[in-house]
Amino acid sequence: MKSFWALSAMAGALGACTTPDVSGTAPPAAPAPVSAKAALDLYYGAIPDAALPVAPAGQPLPDENQVISRILLASCNDEEKESLALAQIAREDADLFLMVGDNVYGDRQGRDYVNNDPDLMELRESFEELSGRAEFQAVRAALPMMVAWDDHDYGVNDGGGTFVFRTLAERIHERFWGLQDGEAGQHEGTYYAKQFGPDGQRVQVIMLDTRSFRSDLTPTDAWGTAGKERYVPAADGTAQDMLGEAQWQ
Repeated sequence: MKSFWALSAMAGALGACTTPDVSGTAPPAAPAPVSAKAALDLYYGAIPDAALPVAPAGQPLPDENQVISRILLASCNDEEKESLALAQIAREDADLFLMVGDNVYGDRQGRDYVNNDPDLMELRESFEELSGRAEFQAVRAALPMMVAWDDHDYGVNDGGGTFVFRTLAERIHERFWGLQDGEAGQHEGTYYAKQFGPDGQRVQVIMLDTRSFRSDLTPTDAWGTAGKERYVPAADGTAQDMLGEAQWQ
């Protein structure tokens, strides 16, 4: 794993890579990152879009005045295996298809699903593998899609707002699904909403982000015990958050 000290040094090196001033007056030095996150963000800003995977071209979303009568939903797709479910979905007649999380499993290589790679290469490779699946290509060609993520396409099992690589995870998600130029690309987090149909027949679809702002979970003190298998209620439940204030608004 690259340490945060290494990332800070990397970020400082990036800031120092300026064109020499031949006039003899040196340009002001770039300010040093004030935190590990700032160093990561600077590093991530140097990753070109071309290094991130993109889904096959898909169908446009229904017109805002189109009546929606049939919506398909799916989740938990293992990109390493042939998906009979996606193959069947591609043959269905529907107005909209929602993939609502764990659309790939991009966090399996780390011990206990703990992702220690700041470049999130496994997550990138998982989306690249999904894009090459014939059944996924058939779905993209057949149905308009909206998407949300869950922990395994977020990049870390049971991850929440303290996942230190989430800036890149969000960029990978939005780049792959073509969300970067829409509502989701205008704010922190991947949430967005769409409305279809006229008054009286209107459908609103809200794709929530339950990962980027979620409070830390409280690990169990009795692993595997009934009712306390992995996590237990937080000592102060009133301080817990799932969506974040901006998303609530």
